[in-house]
Amino acid sequence: MSDLAAKPIFDTTAPTVELNISVTPLKSSTDDLQGLVAVSEQRPFWQQPAWWQLANEHLFQGRVELIIASNDRQETLAAMPVLRQGGALLSPQHPHLTVGDSLWIGADSVCELDEIMDAILTHLGASSWTNGHLPNTSQIQLCQDQTHWQWKQVRESAWFDTTGDTPIPGKLRRNLARHQRKIEDLGELVYQVAQTDDTDELSAAMQNFLRLEASGWKGESGTDISKDANLTAFYEGLLGFTQQELKLEIHQLHLANNCIATQIALRCGRTLYLIKIAYDESQAAYSPGSLLLWQTMQRCVEDDTQTLSLVSAPNWASRWKPNVFPVWHVTRFSNTPQGAIRQKAYGFRNTLVNQLRETRNRMR
Repeated sequence: MSDLAAKPIFDTTAPTVELNISVTPLKSSTDDLQGLVAVSEQRPFWQQPAWWQLANEHLFQGRVELIIASNDRQETLAAMPVLRQGGALLSPQHPHLTVGDSLWIGADSVCELDEIMDAILTHLGASSWTNGHLPNTSQIQLCQDQTHWQWKQVRESAWFDTTGDTPIPGKLRRNLARHQRKIEDLGELVYQVAQTDDTDELSAAMQNFLRLEASGWKGESGTDISKDANLTAFYEGLLGFTQQELKLEIHQLHLANNCIATQIALRCGRTLYLIKIAYDESQAAYSPGSLLLWQTMQRCVEDDTQTLSLVSAPNWASRWKPNVFPVWHVTRFSNTPQGAIRQKAYGFRNTLVNQLRETRNRMR
């Protein structure tokens, strides 16, 4: 994932400069946020201003604030959305935001990341900043060995290199080909991609996704997206992603003119991110979701996409043998007595949790 790899973002030979910290509500009209758009094209979708704004509007009901750190030349060095909870700053988290890194760092920063975080905590009088889902591709990973930080891996993110041949195991490829032959006996199988240049097609594809997502066990249990007005508005809000740096695509598999599988995807640069998948469970014997993923992977190889990301690493993905990188729970404590107390409390809690887990494992 070369376009997401962490790179040094500060000049270690430059003198330390005084940082200016501003805090504003995260709204679509925020001028400072709009200023980041021009330089965000190659960044992952979870660092895109439009993604932050949409999530804040529908998932957090406008409670998210935007922190901007700049130098004395008014150059933006860092930008991050946060929620305040007592004396702590939290990176916004939601079950439908499976990767939580939202830290934007300017390419010409002259301050070390640790200095930036300390200045933010000091300015806001906060004892800590926590991000529960920080991907290994975040530039802030450079701070992993710093004194006031605490790191714990919580899961992984799966991805495929699609610069060569379709990167799946031969046995899986043969099984998918067998499923495809069988399902084609039932009718014509057509793969389609709805993109931002066709609003009507995208809107119809979104309705297919919501229908399929509600057609199986989620609909029966009442946990499907369409049951939640805010979630529905969030996903339908993706239809507004028409800017160059963040494009919506909805990939579909049709059997005899009926949509049996669909994927919501976001494209940033040469990376395609699959953020949600739904399929017709009545056709589960033919693995329609896997057939759609296979078609999408082949298309990525053909259209010069560099990386296909699953964003999370679901259990079913293991048979595809993807590449993975860690996702971390990270906390930066302030350089204050309150921060030191909180850091010791976190350490004690983690030790206790690990001991309890080991005890349960021995008793099994």
